Amino acid sequence: MVGSGRWLKVGAAVGCVVAMIALWSLFGAPSAAVELKGAALVVFQAAWFAVGAAAIVALGRRVPALLFVVLYVINMVLVYHWHQQKG
Repeated sequence: MVGSGRWLKVGAAVGCVVAMIALWSLFGAPSAAVELKGAALVVFQAAWFAVGAAAIVALGRRVPALLFVVLYVINMVLVYHWHQQKG
């Protein structure tokens, strides 16, 4: 039998995914309802990927989380270097 603690964890995980989907559709997607530009867009994107890295760390995987962050930083440097960022 599955304990109530397990259902709480599953509910929290599903809630976090739903919240991230809503935030991305409102602020991060190319056709987002609110168009972020400049520093606001950079902060939103950095926070978005920081949440992903924190989730990986929460699983006890520090090296993959660090790799994820390093690859994100390299990607963003190249995006701005090649002027691919909207806004």
